[in-house]
Amino acid sequence: MNLIEAILADPSVGVDFQNALRRAEEGKSLRRAEYVAAMLQFDHQFEFSDDQRVWRAGRDELRRLRALRENLDPDGALWRANMHDNFKESM
Repeated sequence: MNLIEAILADPSVGVDFQNALRRAEEGKSLRRAEYVAAMLQFDHQFEFSDDQRVWRAGRDELRRLRALRENLDPDGALWRANMHDNFKESM
């Protein structure tokens, strides 16, 4: 049982707090789904573009995905499972 499950199962924890925790966990699940979708749509060839706008957009998106990984995927399991092979080692 992880910490959140323990809190939700503890009868001494207030119902309002438990409900807020459930909503927060549901939001985190949605953000994880969006994170995976962004990895699957990521332009993994942006570095080869002659168009600086494409290159900058790819660089910025990669930075954004790495920042999301720190919060949503600290062990990198989703990253390794869904990111293109060119970027799996860039954890």
